[in-house]
Amino acid sequence: MRIRLCITEFDLFSIHMLLSDIQIKRAKPKDKPYTLNDGMGLSLLIDTTGSKGWRYRYRFAGKPKMISFGVYGDVSLAQARAKRDEARKNKNWAESDRLRDELQAKGIVIEDTPQGTRWHRA
Repeated sequence: MRIRLCITEFDLFSIHMLLSDIQIKRAKPKDKPYTLNDGMGLSLLIDTTGSKGWRYRYRFAGKPKMISFGVYGDVSLAQARAKRDEARKNKNWAESDRLRDELQAKGIVIEDTPQGTRWHRA
């Protein structure tokens, strides 16, 4: 069993149990869709039909965003984690650039700080 210790945005320590392939394979569909969290925004959505899709949730300019990484089976647990890590590193997504341009055109200043992205009116 692997445990990840991470610091949240409020500098509080929290412990996340990492997913394993066995947990994912044993996950069965229920009456309603549900998620299995892997931590740092990555989760696996199990649908009522039994399909298992990777989701990465993050915030940009204060708004929640979500990226789908594909279906479990086509995208393994290791590949989904690698995609999540790449998405966290990559600050120049096309969507981010487009949104930055729109906000800057409205007179909103965007600053990348160690605590995250901050934006305010100029």
